[in-house]
Amino acid sequence: MERTFKLIKGTVISIVIFAVMSLLAGLLLAVTGLPERYGSVYLMITFSIACAFMGLYVGNLFGRNGLLSGIVFSAVFLGIVLIVVSLCFRAFISTEALTFQYLIPLSFGGIFGIIGTNLKN
Repeated sequence: MERTFKLIKGTVISIVIFAVMSLLAGLLLAVTGLPERYGSVYLMITFSIACAFMGLYVGNLFGRNGLLSGIVFSAVFLGIVLIVVSLCFRAFISTEALTFQYLIPLSFGGIFGIIGTNLKN
């Protein structure tokens, strides 16, 4: 039961990291002269950092199979965020929206899952 609460805590922290960084990216787009055409790049960077934290947290929590656990829980995190966003904007996620670019945050989750497994508690 304790592990489940820690997983929920890690997911919530990743969602908070994603929300704060998304708001900062939106603020930078609004205030500075950054081009808006790179909005998806900024979003992928934000996803990658949040998935990296999720992989690090889960890898350290499980202590083994860091690559697999980092990828799986990063995919769960991405799924949660995409479902919440689709519910907020009343638009369903189509298969065309799930493109190759979402493999980048998943790979960050796997790599940092390996790093998290190798960290000392």
